Amino acid sequence: MGALKAGNRTAGEVVVTVAACLCIMLMSTAASLYAAGSSEIRPAGGRITGVVQVEGALPKLEPLKIIKDKDVCQNVPNESLLVGGAEHGLQNAVVTLEGAPKEVSSAVRPAYAVFRLTNLGCRFVPHVLVMQSHDELEISNADPILHTARALPAQVDIGLYPGRAVRKEIGAPAPGPVAISCEIHPWMRAYVYLADNQYYAVTDLHGEYEIDNVPPGKYRVKIWHELLGTEVGTVAVTAGKTTEFNFKFDSGKTASR
Repeated sequence: MGALKAGNRTAGEVVVTVAACLCIMLMSTAASLYAAGSSEIRPAGGRITGVVQVEGALPKLEPLKIIKDKDVCQNVPNESLLVGGAEHGLQNAVVTLEGAPKEVSSAVRPAYAVFRLTNLGCRFVPHVLVMQSHDELEISNADPILHTARALPAQVDIGLYPGRAVRKEIGAPAPGPVAISCEIHPWMRAYVYLADNQYYAVTDLHGEYEIDNVPPGKYRVKIWHELLGTEVGTVAVTAGKTTEFNFKFDSGKTASR
């Protein structure tokens, strides 16, 4: 019996031809995907971890003077110097990198972010946060009393009735700490630290921090604390490696607030 024909070709020839075409299409598609993906490939970053501590005798903090709305404003802690454990780990120290790229990488944080500061128990929560000037700050009031939030030279000066939340752009003052206060309750204070790039951290209750996906290179490290001031150091970051950077503040040196 003669072979089946498809035009002037056998059925076997048609199958081979179709298979070859599919193979070429798949190879072309894979090449296109690789080419598209290759433009997104970036050098692997490194990680910086460490602990910030205080050495020396710790200063004694005075209790906050609660002078108004005492039925709501009870047991408000003084958070200007929080030190934990026998190792004296320093909480709320800000660690930033100078000279790091300023463009936003989605691997570290979204291009647009909202940071939240809440009036709760007649204190600002969190006590210290870090953001960039193009981000938005949302300030809300979870207390049953009126609060305000004022920060100059930043563009924040608002009244907050119970349950109100307001989003504000900080503006573009120089990088560094911006103090937030309540005009009605003068003991209330928080700090918004403006960083000029996305590589930063705030130490936890053990004084520990971590900054991930840092491009390889050598950087100047700045460590800021509201009571102990600002200190600097240097760190070298290697791709795919974790670099440890620890620091100790001298408790005898306090900054003016």
